[in-house]
Amino acid sequence: MKNLRAIGWVLLLALTLPFNSACIKAQTNHNFELVKNLDIFTALYRELDRNYVDTLNSQKQ
Repeated sequence: MKNLRAIGWVLLLALTLPFNSACIKAQTNHNFELVKNLDIFTALYRELDRNYVDTLNSQKQ
């Protein structure tokens, strides 16, 4: 009976491990895209602040 229970746990882990790794990979890809977009936005805002005639108020936007 204990062997059957141990085999059940091993099968459960073996079946859920690929799903968990796929979720982690998707989350990592999402985080990478988010950081990349924030970096682009920051660079754009910095260039606008540097080259625009009026000053930009970041608290107002």
